[in-house]
Amino acid sequence: MVLNISHEDKKKYKESLKPKTVRVRTKRTTTMSDKLKNRAFKKFGDDPKSKGVNEEITIDEHLKMNDNFLRTGPYKPKKK
Repeated sequence: MVLNISHEDKKKYKESLKPKTVRVRTKRTTTMSDKLKNRAFKKFGDDPKSKGVNEEITIDEHLKMNDNFLRTGPYKPKKK
């Protein structure tokens, strides 16, 4: 226990020990205006990468069910 503490600091300490009140999130998302939506989706539509996605993606059979591959990429052994 600390004996050399001011009264103001003691009050702050007592306040910090009280349980915190939880704020409930009332809105989970912000509503976008129509103007903002149009601008955002126009940028995605103008992106050249989104137009040329006709490539076939191939994944090895033994990697399909492994979630580690999806998170970190293919296995690379450590160098000794």
